[in-house]
Amino acid sequence: MTVAGADVRQTSRIAELERELELLEDAIAEQELYLLGGYAVAVLHDPIGQFVATCPTLHVTVAEATSEAALVALREAVAEMMGAFAENGLTIPEKDVEARCLDCTP
Repeated sequence: MTVAGADVRQTSRIAELERELELLEDAIAEQELYLLGGYAVAVLHDPIGQFVATCPTLHVTVAEATSEAALVALREAVAEMMGAFAENGLTIPEKDVEARCLDCTP
């Protein structure tokens, strides 16, 4: 292996990594943020075309073809996770946000 050949491969790999980083930065900039029962949820469109919804506090992540489908799947997965916590006597993680609804009727 020549030094020049190694330099070309390294330069090519750096260019690939820079492109991947750019795609990831674009996806993060376009993410949607929500609250689900006081837990933070993010939805982003990943580079391969799926929508990934995640609730980091509860360690739940799903991927679907649309943002709406990802949110539906995430709601279901979070409900299952909460059931698993209760069934196994585990402590449910603290909510990310405690909020009261200003426009809701009591």
